[in-house]
Amino acid sequence: MLHLIYILLYLYITLIQASTLNWPAGSYGLPRPINGCPPYWKEGLRYQDTEDNYSNNKHSISYHLSGSVNDHGVRQEFCIKDDSIFENGDDVKWPDGQYCIYKYGGNCPKGLIEGWVFWDDENQDDLDGGNMVAGFVPEGVYELDTLMYFCCNNKGNKSVPIDLPVAKSFYLLAFNSEECQQVRGATATSEFVKWDDEDHGNTNSHSVIVPYGVKLDPFDTQLHYCYYDTGICGRLGTVCQNVSIDETGLEGKSALTDESPSTNQDSIFTPLNKKGNKARAVAIGCGVAGIIVCSAVAGLAIRQYLSKKEEDDRKVDKYLSEEEIFPLPDHLW
Repeated sequence: MLHLIYILLYLYITLIQASTLNWPAGSYGLPRPINGCPPYWKEGLRYQDTEDNYSNNKHSISYHLSGSVNDHGVRQEFCIKDDSIFENGDDVKWPDGQYCIYKYGGNCPKGLIEGWVFWDDENQDDLDGGNMVAGFVPEGVYELDTLMYFCCNNKGNKSVPIDLPVAKSFYLLAFNSEECQQVRGATATSEFVKWDDEDHGNTNSHSVIVPYGVKLDPFDTQLHYCYYDTGICGRLGTVCQNVSIDETGLEGKSALTDESPSTNQDSIFTPLNKKGNKARAVAIGCGVAGIIVCSAVAGLAIRQYLSKKEEDDRKVDKYLSEEEIFPLPDHLW
């Protein structure tokens, strides 16, 4: 019985640590997964009109990004962390590794290197309506073409796991290769999106430091993403298997079915989800180790979570307004 209690306490401490880990300090952005952004982050989108003739827009078979890829264009959606919402004095730095994030604001977070990518989008906008932008987006220029800035880390080893919050699935961008940086407590899956950029007089360009995939084709833009699924292995604080999707896993227009992520109900335009995973994680541990002993631990976790949620809600209400949730642009659907 005592041994069982020790196991439960260990699981509880591990779960609490995984759930309360803070995102690194600073302002920046991440790709938005279909399950939404971290609580209280801002959101936005960029729709890019791509080449009309024999469109070759593609995405990998494994695809958990919010947004869409079809014959007419590519819609990116973003999660933006604005430091004005998180005035808690934390100085958590991005850990050494190999990955990229979006730049937001004047500077990259400490230790990350700035880079940029320029998309030469479709010149003719009479067919598809042209480019558009809404909400909060990475640092860049969003006009007839698209310029976007990134912040990349090249100081570590991808096989050495780094610690990031795993209470909810998230994305990083791959750097140096399609292989993903390992994150403790998450299963990493390599995914990609390919833009069929303007065919006539193409002026695509980029800096030396860019996410992986940009340099593969001078006339079309490709980005490789790393999707971190924080399932049951995430709750146990372990390193999960890395999964890669190679070029044989291409999906084009035939991949866009009624189950496309762009139709997911947890949309960028729904209210921000303020629910946590701490109580649910402890409940999973209860089922494994025994309901009777674990109920006290679960009760403590629930009380702590509810108290923290009330505090966070009061803090965020000061900063959030209805203007930060944008209506769905009908012409994109």
